[in-house]
Amino acid sequence: MGERPATPTAPELVLETDLGSTVMSPSRDYHVGRDPESDVVIDDIRVSWHHAILHPEAGHWTIEDEDSTNGTYTGGRRIRATDVGAGSEIRFGNPSDGPRAVLLGREPPAPAAAPSHPSPADRPSAVSM
Repeated sequence: MGERPATPTAPELVLETDLGSTVMSPSRDYHVGRDPESDVVIDDIRVSWHHAILHPEAGHWTIEDEDSTNGTYTGGRRIRATDVGAGSEIRFGNPSDGPRAVLLGREPPAPAAAPSHPSPADRPSAVSM
C-alpha cells in the first residue's frame, strides 16, 4: 500500500507593521483591525474594527477583507480575497498612504549540531609490549 502524500502547509511568515512584527504560524488565522482583541491591531481611523483575516491554506496564505469600509489593497488594487506571501505589501484603508504591512519569509531554524566525537585516528591507541 502506498503512502498518502503529506498535505503541504503554508510557510511561517512575519507580518511587519509600523508598530512591530508578528510571527504567523500556519496553525491558525490572524485577525487584523482596530479592535484591541485583534491579532494585529492597527489604530488608524481608516481601518475597520474587524478589517481583514490572514489565513493559511494548502501551501500558501490568503488575505480576505471582512467587508471593511475603506478596503484592503495589494499592488494598489482593492481586493476581496487574494493570495499573499513573502514580499507582499498590504495597505489598509487607502491604497497609497493607508497603514502598511509587509510579509517576510522566516528562516527555518538551523539544524542542531551533532555532538562531536573524536575520530579513531584522533584517539590514543593502546600500545602493548
